[in-house]
Amino acid sequence: MVIRLLPPLMTCLLWASATHAQEGARVVTRVVTDSAPAWKTWRSDGMSIYHPVTWTVDGSATGDTLLVLQKPGDAGSGPTAATVAVQGFDGAAPTVASRLAGVADGDVEVIDGEANGNKRTEYRYKVDGVGFLRLEEVLPSGGRTFVLSYVAPEESFNEHLFLAEAMLNSFTPPGSR
Repeated sequence: MVIRLLPPLMTCLLWASATHAQEGARVVTRVVTDSAPAWKTWRSDGMSIYHPVTWTVDGSATGDTLLVLQKPGDAGSGPTAATVAVQGFDGAAPTVASRLAGVADGDVEVIDGEANGNKRTEYRYKVDGVGFLRLEEVLPSGGRTFVLSYVAPEESFNEHLFLAEAMLNSFTPPGSR
């Protein structure tokens, strides 16, 4: 009697197992197109950097500043939400204190940096009483030094950090191709 019940019981177990496996293997995928921005390439004098098309190129860069990319602010949040800049210096770059002189209100605090084994250094300072964070990388290349930086107000710094780091990582100095 047990042997007669075994085949129907096995069939029932296999059917239940297959039905459960089909239900467990169902995957729902949703594509969100606005989460991956379209990118453009800025090129000049053998240098290049990729940036999202929603970021604008500031054409008023002068002196040692080679490029300024700005993320326009939302309505009511001010003209610029974040900035990525490239500066170029013949020889070594000036200290961060001298680069930020006349911009920062008072002291510039080093939050995290190369002393801790990081490739980039992060600073905190205030401008007109508003707290800013600055992520910076100093990149020597062919007798020149390039300073790549990302600056945003403290409260929105992390919001654009992923895109800013992707832009900084995409920078190609002249003669490196």
